[in-house]
Amino acid sequence: MIMMQLIKYEFNKLIHKKVIFFLLFLLLGLNIFLFLQAQKEVVFHNTTEYQSLLTKYSGMEPKQALSELKEIQNDYSILSRILYNRSIGVTEAVTQNDIQILLDDYPVPIAYKAFTQRYSYHIKKEAEFQTAYAAINELIEQLNTISSYPQFIGSMEKKAQSMESVSIFAKKDTFAYRNIQKTVLDFNDLKQLSLELGQEEGIIAVSRFAFTDYFLLLFILILSVFLFAEERENGLLTILKSTTNGRLKLAGSKLLVLLLSTLFLFVIFYGGNLFSAKDRFGFGDTGRFIQSMASFRDAEMPLTVSHYLIVLFLLKLFALLLFAVITTLLFTLFSNTKLAFLINGGILACSYLAYSFIYPTSYLNPLKYLNIFSFLDSYQMIAYYNNLNLFGYPVSRLSSSISLIGSLIILCILTYLWIFSKSGSKNSSLNPALFKRKGGNHLSNGSVHLWNHELFKILFSNKGLLLLLLAFLLGLQYLDRSELFYTDAQYYYEYYARQLSGKLDESKNSFLENEQQRFDHLSVNINLLLEQYNNHEISKEDYRNKSLELSEFAKFYPGFQTAKQQYESLSGLQEQKDISLHFISTIPSSYIFEDSNRDLLLGLLYSVLLILCLCNLFCIEYKNGMINLIRSTKNGRGKLFFKKSFIAYAIAALLMLFIYIPIYITLAGRYHFTDWTAPIQSIQIFSDFPFKISIIQFIVLIMMIQLTTAFAMVSTLLLLAQLLKKQTLTILTGVLTLSVPMIFRYIVPKLVERYSFADGFNMYRHFSEQNSFLYVCLYVAALIIIIVLTETVAYRIFCNRNLR
Repeated sequence: MIMMQLIKYEFNKLIHKKVIFFLLFLLLGLNIFLFLQAQKEVVFHNTTEYQSLLTKYSGMEPKQALSELKEIQNDYSILSRILYNRSIGVTEAVTQNDIQILLDDYPVPIAYKAFTQRYSYHIKKEAEFQTAYAAINELIEQLNTISSYPQFIGSMEKKAQSMESVSIFAKKDTFAYRNIQKTVLDFNDLKQLSLELGQEEGIIAVSRFAFTDYFLLLFILILSVFLFAEERENGLLTILKSTTNGRLKLAGSKLLVLLLSTLFLFVIFYGGNLFSAKDRFGFGDTGRFIQSMASFRDAEMPLTVSHYLIVLFLLKLFALLLFAVITTLLFTLFSNTKLAFLINGGILACSYLAYSFIYPTSYLNPLKYLNIFSFLDSYQMIAYYNNLNLFGYPVSRLSSSISLIGSLIILCILTYLWIFSKSGSKNSSLNPALFKRKGGNHLSNGSVHLWNHELFKILFSNKGLLLLLLAFLLGLQYLDRSELFYTDAQYYYEYYARQLSGKLDESKNSFLENEQQRFDHLSVNINLLLEQYNNHEISKEDYRNKSLELSEFAKFYPGFQTAKQQYESLSGLQEQKDISLHFISTIPSSYIFEDSNRDLLLGLLYSVLLILCLCNLFCIEYKNGMINLIRSTKNGRGKLFFKKSFIAYAIAALLMLFIYIPIYITLAGRYHFTDWTAPIQSIQIFSDFPFKISIIQFIVLIMMIQLTTAFAMVSTLLLLAQLLKKQTLTILTGVLTLSVPMIFRYIVPKLVERYSFADGFNMYRHFSEQNSFLYVCLYVAALIIIIVLTETVAYRIFCNRNLR
């Protein structure tokens, strides 16, 4: 009964924290919004054609279904070639002869006219044909995965036998030998799995979305502060411990409330993801084994889709519970809240770095896979087979992770209960030692500097350090180190972009003219080749190979046309503006300059983090009634205000650095962008930019405008804090003023097209528009006026001076 009352008291304490509800609705809405936006780029073939084919072939033997679909795919491939030849102007006679050779190789040869009559509907309705072709290819890819799975399992034993003949794998006392044998045993029972057709997009969507993990880590840290650190900082912990039930029962009630709150947050956040994925993609037949899908080919556990989702979320839940009890232990073990924060941040930082950068086959791989971020990535834990090297013996990553999580949870709980309930109270901030007489020089050991106090309040009391860590993690999501893959169209264009890259000169003009002549004579060469074949000058095999070679070359024509038009446009601009321009591929330039949705999304994330970081910088003095006392001190007015403001601007700059720098690192690393010193007019969308500056200078200019926008947002927040004097009202008003316009700009661009802080995060798009330079100048001037006015008004309110 007493325990229930204590639990009720702890829950009541959290419920009356309005900031928790603001964070809950804000982060939950942001989580669902980001999840839905992340799925927009997913190619999903859930068409009526796909569903009808899925229904038809699901009950068929995979080999039979694959054989029938490949026959259709072969017909569609030829049909696609016919349509392509017609699109580039190849004569019908040449196309007919070219295709007839392919049709003659059919088991039952068919005439070209009969073939085109059979597919006359698809020829007339090309869009429908492309949809059906995509559905066929999707099903064939799935069937290839299913039909080849037994051979994939069987090949492991053969590979093991061949590897044993190599000396480094043949020693029976080594990890390598034991790992080979264990791999064969672990997969041996999967040969007879009954695999079925079905798509994986919905399952992958809920499995790989990492933002939810970060939001929940942040929320758990904030709840831990309210439950464990706040009472100690207020000096109440010693009083509570001196009561009858103020030790073990109080400790148990606090921990239970945190774990139940974690469970509640887990359900609503991941439940939102699950519902959104099911609505967008669906999960197909949840009774089929996950090995039916290509992304789970390396999974060792024979799980159905429904069982997989249960295991996936249970692993995430236990990882979050582990983080909750570790945080609880740290806040109880260390009386210094700042130290507890730093150690918690250090654990998270080391975990992320180890999981991201230690190579999987390194002898340090236990550090890579046995940490918080690895535990949260339960998809990788299940979908990819991996053994850890523990003292020369291979141990399953999955089983070792589960064992470690369970052991750590129990150990941390027992240690926490023991520390919290032990007789001494030296962990309390209200320590008896504080009442002892100190020497005359005791102040030399501490600090009375305003900088230190204000930094402590914003980084620790206001949880700014956690928000900076979250900003760092969110920014790292845009740090892409993977290999860049091109679509066919991008590949054809990029081939010519690399030939033309650098300054425009005569050699590149000659190259374009020569290539144009090759394309102009393409039809002639095809006719000549056909004539040589008809005159028996070349064999059928030679004709087929050379014909395919010419057809492959013809596919480069759209990419050549795009590159040529871009080059000619730059040449004309170079003559007009007397600027030495460079040819720059549109693929990296589009990534950095033309992704306005990403820019707005980052602006939205930035505004939310900025509001949460700064909302309590001034409000805390009004909340605890210290404002009048502070004003009466020597440096409690103007000097304190300017130091608070400086810290706020520094936090704003640091947040921007964490969020935006990874994008430019990705541009340089993944896209291999090196033309930093080229004139900005080399990028076609900025051809009207009025000044001669390089690309790097232009990027710095944009970053300065973004930083000015951020400073204007900071000054607006500081004024709102002075006017409203309450943290929750400042958060709400700040979100309405700074974040909501960005959401509207993202969803309905024309509704809030200009005149908001969102412009500062979408400057690349503004400069790409004609006659936009004047608007940008006026926008920056307006920002400076906002900064000056809001700072002045906020200063006078804080200093309790009349506005005149």
